[in-house]
Amino acid sequence: MTPQARPARRADVRELSRTMARAFYDDPFMSWLLSNDNARTARLTRLFATIVRHQHLAGGGVEVARGAAGIGGAALWDPPDRWRESRRQQLAMTPGFLRVFGFRTAKARAALDVMMRVHPEEPHWYLAAIGSDPTVRGQGFGQVLMRSRLDRCDAEHCPA
Repeated sequence: MTPQARPARRADVRELSRTMARAFYDDPFMSWLLSNDNARTARLTRLFATIVRHQHLAGGGVEVARGAAGIGGAALWDPPDRWRESRRQQLAMTPGFLRVFGFRTAKARAALDVMMRVHPEEPHWYLAAIGSDPTVRGQGFGQVLMRSRLDRCDAEHCPA
């Protein structure tokens, strides 16, 4: 079955978060922040659920790619001028971040702050994360997600 992209719904958050956790399990940055291999999948699942629920989903830029076995990939886009998390979003995400990062929460926040400082200011669609389940890599999930959003960017004459 060819993967199909569609906007994510609140009901997708759990499955989407599990898919992204598998996608980012071996990511060097996430492995550094979440060094306990036994707990990493659960913590990444909670991290993605937290950021999708409290930041990305509200902007309408989260898309999932579905295949025969369900959600195989996801892209977390933020619309122009909405990539910076609000104070309210930060507060809403704090309990989740504390559960995910524990004593490393300050390091995670510091890394995010560095990325925020060097982020371009001109309006653009911002791709915060894209990932696919390792079992479906090479089957077009990432491609269909990128094509979906970039076609919209082209139609809106808005950079990404």
